[in-house]
Amino acid sequence: LHELLRSVLPGYAMLRGAGKFAFLTAIFLAAAAGLGYDALENKPARGRRGAAGCAAAAALLLLLALVLGRGGSAWTRLLELLSTGSFIERGVHAAAGFARDSAAVFSGALRAAALALAAAAALAWAGRRRVWARQALAALAILELLVFAARARGRVVAAREYPVSWREVLAGGDGQDRVLHDFTTHPNAALPLRARDAWGYSALVPRRYAEFMAFTQGVPPDLASQYILFSKDSPLLNLVRLRWVFGGEGKVLQRKDALPRALLVDDFSVVAERDAALKALAHRSFNPRKVVLLERPPRPSPVAGGAKGTVRVLAESSDSIELAVELPAPALLLLTDSYDPGWTARPLEPGPQAAYELLAADYALQAVPLEAGRHRLRLEYSPRSFRVGAGLSALAWLLWAALGIHILLRRKSDKIQPRALHS
Repeated sequence: LHELLRSVLPGYAMLRGAGKFAFLTAIFLAAAAGLGYDALENKPARGRRGAAGCAAAAALLLLLALVLGRGGSAWTRLLELLSTGSFIERGVHAAAGFARDSAAVFSGALRAAALALAAAAALAWAGRRRVWARQALAALAILELLVFAARARGRVVAAREYPVSWREVLAGGDGQDRVLHDFTTHPNAALPLRARDAWGYSALVPRRYAEFMAFTQGVPPDLASQYILFSKDSPLLNLVRLRWVFGGEGKVLQRKDALPRALLVDDFSVVAERDAALKALAHRSFNPRKVVLLERPPRPSPVAGGAKGTVRVLAESSDSIELAVELPAPALLLLTDSYDPGWTARPLEPGPQAAYELLAADYALQAVPLEAGRHRLRLEYSPRSFRVGAGLSALAWLLWAALGIHILLRRKSDKIQPRALHS
């Protein structure tokens, strides 16, 4: 529904990534609250079931708060499961202080939700006979939605408010280069400027990429987070195709040696361990245009001369890219996009390979081993979580459709009046 809402609903396109889900949630909750209130107004006796459901949910949440709020082994295991790929330092889950404090925050949120549900249960029960109770229940729903919305607010500066020099540089490029700006004074400047950002103000940055960028600034990778203070230029920033640095008062610094979006390389070296790979990348003898660091040997393996082919970007979206490649010999296709296990590669037409393997390259980037010949392939971000979510969404649509059909048929049958029989 995102594309439909973005093009039809005024203001929706102005919401940043994670905010869209909060927006949809608020719409759904508002509609559900309105339907519930109408049901109570039409048939106040229904408050009995609503009160029972709210009371049961409140009891369940309170029980979870009591069990997990102690910060014991169950909470520690849950933390380890939920924080895979996050910026929490390794082993910190087992620290008594961290487990205790995080469990206290979590259990506090559960208790607050249980309290709201208990209040809803009491008002729904009283609302069977009291108009004021039903109105108070509606006020509680409105208050909860307002609190929810207040915590999800944010804004970005419009593109026209940024320096003219920044906009001119971006207008004259091919749109593939990345920019870096002072996000303490211009947070997410690349977003309204429709530029590709080497670093922004986001909690969704992949851990590998964050560790790589922290290393470029002399910060130990184990301390990587979504907050990095960029204070020095590093040759490693060429690997993420950083071309422009935007400074205060409209200043623009152009970097000359940034890599392109995609290139062909015919040599590789296997370095499986993170710190060793980052150290090798930083060595003065490393040339990213000639050698790719991989974590395991590629199949097929490149041979000398393979990099003399051509590569073109045919099409792209926020989560996919299509490329055409011609090679006289096997080579590695290096893409200066962030690596994540959710990325896959597949052929778009018959060619020299029936399948493609996407590897982590230069620790934080992507590489695809290619045979000699003509390739047309598509790289797509499709993690398992997305596929599971899509399946659940499809199931939900089917259930809602079945429920809607059932309600319509029942209403139609209720309208049919029996005819009198005449002798």
